[in-house]
Amino acid sequence: MCFGRAHEERCRRSRYNAGKSGRGSEPLTPGLIAKGNWADVDLDRGLVSIRRTVSTARVKGETAEERHRWFNPKTKKGTRGIPIPGELVAALRAWKEKCPKSRLDLVFCNEFGEPCDRTGIGRYGLAPALEQANIEKAVTMYGLRHTYASMLILLKRPITAVSAYLGHADVAITMKIYAHFLKQKKQDTMGDLEALIQNG
Repeated sequence: MCFGRAHEERCRRSRYNAGKSGRGSEPLTPGLIAKGNWADVDLDRGLVSIRRTVSTARVKGETAEERHRWFNPKTKKGTRGIPIPGELVAALRAWKEKCPKSRLDLVFCNEFGEPCDRTGIGRYGLAPALEQANIEKAVTMYGLRHTYASMLILLKRPITAVSAYLGHADVAITMKIYAHFLKQKKQDTMGDLEALIQNG
């Protein structure tokens, strides 16, 4: 289904609000924005499922008219569930009531009702949201992903949980990328270990 430019423009402000509602603590993933449909979003449980990837690359000799091709994530751990906070759940509930309808039942689509590409996400989603938030620093969707992971680590989330949310194939990958956040900030006096032994 094709949506007119006027309709798309009316939806954009609400779309920015839904997309940035996590306030940095839980940004929507590029994957959800680009290809997620409402079946991937469990608003009652506050959970987003990542179950597929999409490509528009043409295969030599292929004659199918469908522009988008869907695949399973590259690794088994790429299929995952990501919990989202109440504020984002509320924003998505409101967005679901007024978002443009698409043949693929997408959470976010372009003006033609098709999956967004990365250029469109940055130009029509992230850039206006940054401007509205008065953030002048250049930020990318993957920059938000790193911020999300770093904040979870600083909040003492288990590194195994952070790795699972990111969809890394192995927790060692997560530990290597975020090693600087995992380092001790001050000397460990082992006082808590001593207290545990004495009270054990």
